[in-house]
Amino acid sequence: MLLPRPILLAGMALLALLVAPLAPARADEAGYNAAVYLLRQTTQPYRDGRHNTMLRALRQLGDDDLQPLFAALAGSSHAPQRVHGLLGQAEISPKRRIDLAALAELEDDRETVEVLAAAMDDDLIDKIGLAAVLGWEGLSPAVRQAVALRLLSEGGSVDTAPFAVSLEIKLDEDLEAGKMLQYAIGALILAEAGDPAGAEALSKVAGLRGSTADAVLAQLLDGAMRRELKTVGPTALRIAQDEQRGPSLRLLAVQAALRLKVRGADVVWQGMYQNQTEAARKVRLALIALDAAAAVDPALFDSLVSSDQELIRLIAQAGRAIAKRQADTAEALAPLIAFGQPLINAWAVTFCRREEPAYAPDLLEAVIRAHNAGEERNRGRLTEAAIAAVHAMCELNPEQATQRLPALLRASTKPGDGTDSLELLRQRQLLLLGIVRAHSADLSSLADQIGTDEHKDFTTEALRLLARARYGATLAKDEWARISDLVQGVGQMELGLRVQLAWLHLERTGKARQAIGEALK
Repeated sequence: MLLPRPILLAGMALLALLVAPLAPARADEAGYNAAVYLLRQTTQPYRDGRHNTMLRALRQLGDDDLQPLFAALAGSSHAPQRVHGLLGQAEISPKRRIDLAALAELEDDRETVEVLAAAMDDDLIDKIGLAAVLGWEGLSPAVRQAVALRLLSEGGSVDTAPFAVSLEIKLDEDLEAGKMLQYAIGALILAEAGDPAGAEALSKVAGLRGSTADAVLAQLLDGAMRRELKTVGPTALRIAQDEQRGPSLRLLAVQAALRLKVRGADVVWQGMYQNQTEAARKVRLALIALDAAAAVDPALFDSLVSSDQELIRLIAQAGRAIAKRQADTAEALAPLIAFGQPLINAWAVTFCRREEPAYAPDLLEAVIRAHNAGEERNRGRLTEAAIAAVHAMCELNPEQATQRLPALLRASTKPGDGTDSLELLRQRQLLLLGIVRAHSADLSSLADQIGTDEHKDFTTEALRLLARARYGATLAKDEWARISDLVQGVGQMELGLRVQLAWLHLERTGKARQAIGEALK
């Protein structure tokens, strides 16, 4: 989507000018037919996954006029379409809730788990709904366990009897992965519910060896860390202390132990760091400490300050500031973000979403500024982190986004100094891409400020029009005509954005329902 340097910008802009203008009636018909064609592509799966891209894009619009399409997809004979249909219906429903009756009719356990997992991640099901699902007869162990864990993580309660059955599985290192995971999750549920048998069973799982056991333990630790299920803490610490374990599992275990605030986890981490001689693994351990900075003692970073690696010294400075909750934490993090390490910049966005610190706008702005930092081979990933930062800023604090993003763009422009026009265009595009991904207040005026410039190119203008149309701004006839061209494929716009424009074009012409009917034939 972003323009690489070899692309001839003038050629792209000229393409839009050279397209022969159609008569209004023919233009409307061509735009309508192209929009119907795009909608039709959402109704069946494709090997290249385009249906998922397009359906996620339509769901992102949150338009309740899409109800007929999502309802039809929910009853589709294709599993991917059913999943998107159920989730799309939930997202546009007045209470943003998944249809439990439709969910109960799914026959494939994997499909049920997929819909439930997405619904739980996006808050499309509440504690009452989760409790209702637990009451269903014939629920598979995997589905029942997933729902129970989410309910417990939200402070709910569960009847432990159905999960105690999992502990009757004969546990050994030759057990197949599915059964071993069922035992492990059952143990975690009992432990979280306060049943001592759960903690004892978790200890047994932690004692298993072999590749299957390692894979199961990794899933257990990762899930518990994301859901902040603290009863896994002692198990995580035990695995981290076990020098006979593989290094990857031990690193995940010490990360979980630190994040879950297990006593002694800092000592284990220190020992691992001090005994490590490989530079890359030292950086990995430093990143683990940084990820847990909000939950650890600032002293954890003391051993990193004198490192001979600049990156580790910067991590120490940033981690200590987070742990101490310093007023200047954003300033302490700025040099680390400017270093241009893609994993760190992506982490910073995740951290802002997870912790929502008061300095989030400053940190996100630093990530945006750093899109052009570091080594050339990292530019693509740094740009993606910057787009994610714009997206996060627009959702977490739209007012700050409206103030900061235009100012950031102005600061990149130095009149009269021959500023690299391609680089400026790339920055405009990444800002607009973050804006069009956001679910927040009306950002059409922000899109105008970012996208309006005498040197704008075809892609930038397309993104600006998408943002304005999406947020309901009044567009002129010639702007709608350009949107019709985009829907028809002029300019080769990314497919997800193109289908969003197609839907907005249909809404504007009053033919949305008619188009859905034709697409579903």
